Amino acid sequence: MNRSLTGKRAEDEACKYLLNCGCEIVERNHRTRCAEIDIIAKKKNLFLFVEVRSRTGEIYGLPEESLNHKKINRLTRAALIHLSRNKSVYQYRIDAICVVFDDSGILQRLDYYEDITS
Repeated sequence: MNRSLTGKRAEDEACKYLLNCGCEIVERNHRTRCAEIDIIAKKKNLFLFVEVRSRTGEIYGLPEESLNHKKINRLTRAALIHLSRNKSVYQYRIDAICVVFDDSGILQRLDYYEDITS
């Protein structure tokens, strides 16, 4: 699988996971000048800004290892911009979903991490 296809499939799997957890998908691939937010979801009165990281195999590292402070800070700024533009009074959280496929594209694991800012 090529990188863009892997990323799209990972986002699709992440959306399925969030829907199964009772979330509503508000938007995908929301762009601001700070960052792209892969998934914006809502669960009750909480907005979830979800970064999706994926890998084909783990020989070159885990998807979790690609989440650094710089990326998290950009996501937080992008989330705050989104909330202010929409005049939202909801609480929010920055989460991550890490997805690993095997070489033939079969899902090996999906891990959900809540509040990656702390």
